[in-house]
Amino acid sequence: MKIVVVIPIYLGVNHKDFEESLKSVVNQKTTYTFKIFVVKDGEINDNIQKILSKYDSNISVIGRDKNMGLASILNYSLKEIPWDYYFRMDSDDIISPDRIQVQLDYILSNPEYHAVGTQFIRFVEGGKEYNGRTMPNELNKIIKTAIFRSPTVHASMLYKKSFFELNGFYDESFRYGCEDYDLFSRAVLNKVSFTTIDKRLYLVRSAPELKFRRLRFKNLTDAFKISSRYIFYQKLYIYIFPIIIIFFLKFILKFVPPNLFQKIKDNFIK
Repeated sequence: MKIVVVIPIYLGVNHKDFEESLKSVVNQKTTYTFKIFVVKDGEINDNIQKILSKYDSNISVIGRDKNMGLASILNYSLKEIPWDYYFRMDSDDIISPDRIQVQLDYILSNPEYHAVGTQFIRFVEGGKEYNGRTMPNELNKIIKTAIFRSPTVHASMLYKKSFFELNGFYDESFRYGCEDYDLFSRAVLNKVSFTTIDKRLYLVRSAPELKFRRLRFKNLTDAFKISSRYIFYQKLYIYIFPIIIIFFLKFILKFVPPNLFQKIKDNFIK
């Protein structure tokens, strides 16, 4: 049974955040044997290279010279790395010491699922933490959530090969975001079952400037495109008008100063 944890990196990765992330994987408390793969999406900086050398005995490093975006590098890793169970991991996040044990125990005990994620905690520099939005784990709630956004915490996912065999790989046209929304909305349409464990095993690093990634015009239009496609195939036409309203509200948020946006998010959009 080949178990892998895959961490994509690129030139803009913060080396301190990356080392903290990598440590949380290396220090997992589990009865399972797993391998860590760091996958380079283009060039990396010298500080990251030093960390890779430091953990050389714990990790395998693969990748390519040109940056092609997250969806593309994930597809690359899915095809190049030998695996049976594939853990996602972002390069600036942290995982609970029992993440691998809990998720693998769950998916092995519940073979009807092709992928399993976890709930998450947001954290900021200085130690402040708060629970993130609770993701659905019942089919009817997953179907409804997918109208508006991805029904999973993408970076918390554990995949079986059957997930991609039945659903297809990431759509690389979504280079700047929404690749997860597209993937999991297709999974709902294709009836490829997945769920989220009711444990907060994944910690997402949060910063005011990150909001610009999600509110770029390309991201907004891509999300609208995916949502509209989903509504059409599910024949949920009553949601067309609310989706249009949400699109314009998010467009307005583009112009909110980062610090104010973070306060709004901390207090109202958990």
